[in-house]
Amino acid sequence: MKTVQEILEDRRRQNEINLENRINEIKQKVPRIIEISNEIKIKNIERINNLISKKSCEDISIEISKLISEKKHLMKENNIPEDYLDMKYHCEICHDTGIDGTHTCECRKKLEIQKLYKDSEIEEIIKEENFQNFNLELFRKDRQINENLSPYENMKDLREQFYDYAINFSRDSVNLFLFGPVGTGKTFMINSIAKEVLDRNFSVVYLSESDLVNLILEYKFAFSNQKSDLLPRINSIYNCDLLIIDDLGSNNINDNTKSAVFEVLNKRIVKKLPVIISSNLDTEDVRSAYDTRIYSRIVGEFYQKYFYGNDVRIKQ
Repeated sequence: MKTVQEILEDRRRQNEINLENRINEIKQKVPRIIEISNEIKIKNIERINNLISKKSCEDISIEISKLISEKKHLMKENNIPEDYLDMKYHCEICHDTGIDGTHTCECRKKLEIQKLYKDSEIEEIIKEENFQNFNLELFRKDRQINENLSPYENMKDLREQFYDYAINFSRDSVNLFLFGPVGTGKTFMINSIAKEVLDRNFSVVYLSESDLVNLILEYKFAFSNQKSDLLPRINSIYNCDLLIIDDLGSNNINDNTKSAVFEVLNKRIVKKLPVIISSNLDTEDVRSAYDTRIYSRIVGEFYQKYFYGNDVRIKQ
């Protein structure tokens, strides 16, 4: 699979090929337009040389203006857009270099996130696990003692809420904490949200808690040359439009886990960027398993949604 740098290089090469094709097309249709373009280039070089030599540029400037007017007239007469012979870029900000001034361009950040996504299994999973394939019939319809809604009714309501969340997603969207027993539809739901948000051209990073922690620790303890390779992935966690953390609390929880999870949550919250978490733990379990810092972030900054019922995976 191509690296992000190779993708950008391919884009620049294709831009040049496309421009050459347009030039050849105009050569066949209205060759005078290309002749004028070449004459303008020559005159501009003459003008620059005159400026360097401190000679008058007035006559050359007049000639250039006349050539430009003639070219515009011919293009209009032949229904050719004015910018048809300009280089066209995927990204007009960085001209497909990936660099915006001294910073990484947003287009490169999105490519890096897309590559992360393609390298993971989630791209294939969301082809199956999405709102269109969401089967409510898997959920129990009868209400049991202490249930205000049956699992079917609860899931129907949640599906509507989360579909609305996904189709109206923005970087200002709220944080969500989806919790409940194993097999009650949490992962299917966040996969469905991920697909809808991705389809709307937002950047999404989806990681299990274990993968997230491993990546943070790998970066933390890496040598400097390795850090530069890992940095785009780390930046994507902190800066993507939506971060999804699946299965919080499903693995061994130690000080490194707690530190990594808190660091990610805190940075995203400070930046006011949305996070969705799924977990088999409720908030009190989170308090016991992690610490009060993570507990307070989830209780104070996340909308909590409870999933319940029998393990629907047994029915599938």
